[in-house]
Amino acid sequence: TAPPTAPPTASGDGAVALTQEAVFDSDYGVPRCANTGSSCDSRALLNGRGTVTNGNELNLSNTNLKRAACTDGNSGTYHDDESIDQ
Repeated sequence: TAPPTAPPTASGDGAVALTQEAVFDSDYGVPRCANTGSSCDSRALLNGRGTVTNGNELNLSNTNLKRAACTDGNSGTYHDDESIDQ
């Protein structure tokens, strides 16, 4: 799945920056943006951890499949125990 491109946006000094929103890339198993740029927002794609209570992770485990698998633990309660999200 190829990520979408985003339209360029102008900053106050006239420079053009590419604002992007990441999409899930099934080949890599992680969210990614189509282009290198000044901004790439994962939105809710990284919200959650494994299958913990009240925080199932969309597309778990969000680990780069082209590198090494590293699954999340499933014990605990979301936002009561360790978690990193947007």
